[in-house]
Amino acid sequence: MLKKYPLVICLSLSLGLSACPLPGEVMPPAPGPEPTASPTAALPVTPTPVPTAEPTATPDTPVPTVSPEPLPTATPMPTPSPELSPEPGAETLVLFENYNILGVQNQPLNPTTFTLTQSARITHLETYHWNSAQGKPGGTIGLRAADGTMYGPWPVTTQPGQGGVPNAYWIAVPNQDLPAGTYTVVDSDPASWAHNSANGNQGMTQVKGQLLSVVVPEPTPEATLLFENHNILAVQNQPLNPTVFTLSQSARITELETYHWNSAQGKPGGTIGLRAADGTMYGPWSVTTRPGQGGVPNAYWLAEPNQNLPAGTYTVVDSDPASWAHNSANGNQGMTQVKGYLLDASEPVLPEANQWGEEKQLFENGNILAVQNTPISPTRFTLTRTTQLTYLETYHWNNAQGAPGGTLALLDSKGTYYGPWPVSTRPGQGGVPNAYWYVELSLILPPETYTVVDSDTATWSHNNANGNQGMTLIKGREADMGVSQS
Repeated sequence: MLKKYPLVICLSLSLGLSACPLPGEVMPPAPGPEPTASPTAALPVTPTPVPTAEPTATPDTPVPTVSPEPLPTATPMPTPSPELSPEPGAETLVLFENYNILGVQNQPLNPTTFTLTQSARITHLETYHWNSAQGKPGGTIGLRAADGTMYGPWPVTTQPGQGGVPNAYWIAVPNQDLPAGTYTVVDSDPASWAHNSANGNQGMTQVKGQLLSVVVPEPTPEATLLFENHNILAVQNQPLNPTVFTLSQSARITELETYHWNSAQGKPGGTIGLRAADGTMYGPWSVTTRPGQGGVPNAYWLAEPNQNLPAGTYTVVDSDPASWAHNSANGNQGMTQVKGYLLDASEPVLPEANQWGEEKQLFENGNILAVQNTPISPTRFTLTRTTQLTYLETYHWNNAQGAPGGTLALLDSKGTYYGPWPVSTRPGQGGVPNAYWYVELSLILPPETYTVVDSDTATWSHNNANGNQGMTLIKGREADMGVSQS
């Protein structure tokens, strides 16, 4: 079972500075209502015969080893900035901000980092470039996770700063889903990025977004004895009657054990399975063995199915009944022990391996027309049956440059986050390196609508013909008919 917990956001500032005013410092007033901007304001979508050019980030400038010369009375005053409208029901929050109204210098001395204690959708990423009242033409902003994964960079639009300073505010609209973790803001022009000692000499930044729910798996219940017909009396081989037990409610079977005394000879392990009353076969599963009384080898056969079963009556199927022990005291059934735990009614009963359909294409939105970078619309697909996802792929043409592999993830309509998973890459048309990002996985998903989350939306391909979604291919196996679709 999965349990949802409320979100708590943690903002970390270098040098331990708080977001409260310092002595003698005046904090800027709370911003008023913000105008919204449509995606096309920052993300051109008109296709061209060839891939369009896009801004690229210049390498981060090394942090200087000497203190910068202070600028007199330079006072950044954060003002409302455009951003995409949040999805219905989702509240856009300030997740991180380190502005203040004191004089600033260029070239931050410390990294600009912030921490999300839970996953979030970043909708607005802003840096401040006062630059001695000159401003700076816009570049790009990205985010780097603690494990080195790079998100973005995203091209920016700009707004004037205090006194009409041109291009003082750089604003990116990532619409990027991020897992919980610590992130470093990467600005393409740190030489003009404002900072001061009051903000820990970090680059002045504002991050806004929407909080996503997070799920934490409950501890696995302890297995209990669901069925046993052992006893300590003398035994014979070859049970005379079927070994049958009944589950009054659905359960997860964790251990299946049969006993093979076999005249003190034991028996090398085979398989154990379960057959439902309607003929459905679960397993068989290979066993491990252990000695019995007096050191008899291979007397106990043990399978560990970890199989969910619906309520019902089951017959134990042992691959070698000729050596399976029984006696009259247990009704001449094969000696068996079954362990597991009962499931809540909402817990899905997943199909056994032989109850999945063939692997097939579940979703694809690629085409052969010219592409642009940075999808405008979310990439969503819907599963109508319980499905085992086996393959997830996104396309990064990126003006024939490709993009070094990052991560892929999935987000369902309730905010549950699956992944992220590191990708492998392969060349695209004409040998473009790292054009295809792909993950091979075995993920069981319930019927639901999912959004694909790519760690580098700035290089993810799209065009008008696919609805301006990120180009994606998904493969998997659907559960056969008759299997629970809870």
